Amino acid sequence: MVDATSDRRDADPVRKIFFPLRSAVELFSDPRSPDVVTKAKEAAVLYDELIFEVGLLDVSITSNGSTSFWNPPESMTPDLLERTRQINAVGSPMILAFGTEREPGAPAQKMEVVFEGQVSNAYLAEFHTGIMDELAPFEPDWVRTVDIGMKMRPGWMGDPIYDAIGRMNFSDFRDPELIPEVDPFLRSFIYESFNRDAIVATALGASFTATPLFRPMIARGGIEAEAAGAEALAVVVGDMGALPWEAVFAYRDHAGSREARERLREFERLASEAEPRDAYDYIRRVGHEVNRAFAAAIEDLAPSLPEEMAKQLLLNGVALVSVIGAPVAAFAGIASDLSASRASKRSWISAVMSLAQARSR
Repeated sequence: MVDATSDRRDADPVRKIFFPLRSAVELFSDPRSPDVVTKAKEAAVLYDELIFEVGLLDVSITSNGSTSFWNPPESMTPDLLERTRQINAVGSPMILAFGTEREPGAPAQKMEVVFEGQVSNAYLAEFHTGIMDELAPFEPDWVRTVDIGMKMRPGWMGDPIYDAIGRMNFSDFRDPELIPEVDPFLRSFIYESFNRDAIVATALGASFTATPLFRPMIARGGIEAEAAGAEALAVVVGDMGALPWEAVFAYRDHAGSREARERLREFERLASEAEPRDAYDYIRRVGHEVNRAFAAAIEDLAPSLPEEMAKQLLLNGVALVSVIGAPVAAFAGIASDLSASRASKRSWISAVMSLAQARSR
């Protein structure tokens, strides 16, 4: 997750996340990976509003040229959608040629080759399969869509978005130190896609998703990676991809879900402030913060719970504090006890535990 709206946080407490096609293309590189659906479910837990770019993006890049085609939702056939879950065409030869048809549908007699080469990067990206198609029957008011189409610079000359993207692209084009080791056509795709999505996200007042392909752009400064609470969520729930969307809806309907989002962010903020040495140390510190807050919440709830339940919860809470990321099964058992008590119906911990409980079924 990338935060493109840090200067807006105080004025607008509603947190949004934008899923753009271009900066998320890497999520679709391995069809065996459920990452894109998992990340959408994580976002539904961690953000107030989700914004998806519609359509299907088809990108092929060679060292001699590249193509980028956008298909609107109405032209996304089952065959085309099936290709988004297949191994891509990296390593295949590619030729782009144009010719004039004698009449519509008739093959051109002469074709002019624009470029040919071997595909080094190929992407098919869309957010319909497993996400928007699954959400459509529920018509959630926390999901929006945007239709940007093929435009690399939405709008027209003189529009703030159009002009800002143009300035950033020109600056990056002239920068010899920006990912010089990357082939020119992939390099252009990286900075043009990132600049487009960053500016659109800012206009939407949202953070946005960006994969490691775009890490050099983040490293340049100006946009910060966001600690949204995903690591803390993983400590408690584990693989969000295994949860049905119904469990996500139940969480969002829970009275304590908004506070839970803030707590999950807070755990990661506290872990970062402890200056972790590496990724493992960071996750360990996140787990420590989760468990510490969990134990404190149980102690606060104990006086209003039945005596035997309070005793069991306190004992389990103490047992969990020393581990790196409490086991989901243990959390789920405690969640079951908590859900039986009215005292916890509105608490943040009950909201988070409802996900752990659903995960263990």
